[in-house]
Amino acid sequence: MKIIYYKDISLSEALELLEKRINENNYNENQKKMYDYLKKFAKFDAERSRKIVERLVSEFNLPRDIAIQIVNINPVHEEELKILIPSEIYLSSQQYKQILSILKE
Repeated sequence: MKIIYYKDISLSEALELLEKRINENNYNENQKKMYDYLKKFAKFDAERSRKIVERLVSEFNLPRDIAIQIVNINPVHEEELKILIPSEIYLSSQQYKQILSILKE
């Protein structure tokens, strides 16, 4: 298999891609194991994950990879969210609350 391009994606987006392979019976055992793992841990559907990531990037100027990790982990408390955001990125307490609110929508 040749890699054409690389793009960070959320667990939900990876699940969406693997579901297509599973439905087409075009998968190997490792992909089936990954599919089972993703079904357990993906927090949102793929479309919602994409929308949340784009909002976090555009509204809070977060790097895409950080936004994806926030979506993957889906923190509930501000303290959990602060751990995911590097110290060189400053967000106010209000912004943390806004991000948590977006995740709850």
